[in-house]
Amino acid sequence: IQPGDYSYVAGQAAMRAYGQVPQVTAVLAGSDMAAIGVLNQARDFGLTVPHDLSIMAIDGTELCELVQPQLSSVSQSFYDMGVAGVEQLTTAQQQPPKITPITVVTRESVRFIEN
Repeated sequence: IQPGDYSYVAGQAAMRAYGQVPQVTAVLAGSDMAAIGVLNQARDFGLTVPHDLSIMAIDGTELCELVQPQLSSVSQSFYDMGVAGVEQLTTAQQQPPKITPITVVTRESVRFIEN
């Protein structure tokens, strides 16, 4: 676990903290931008994604499809999250929080390890 925010620079810093020969096989980044920072820093270290390191993002925006390799992601609907938030704000009654669905989208940045 590396501290940081959800930015590109935080992703780079996290990967630098793991080093050129990371002791991890995969990184789950807190956002698409952070995952791209991890990806680019891993490349700068000479690592190949996903052969040397698997990377998964959280958000699932179009950014995941614009980089190479395309990033696998835990995708969430920002529209549904917005609707749920507005419903919470505009409803006079106290309601339990609404959980919006997520999906795992497998693209090119994750290697499956077989036993």
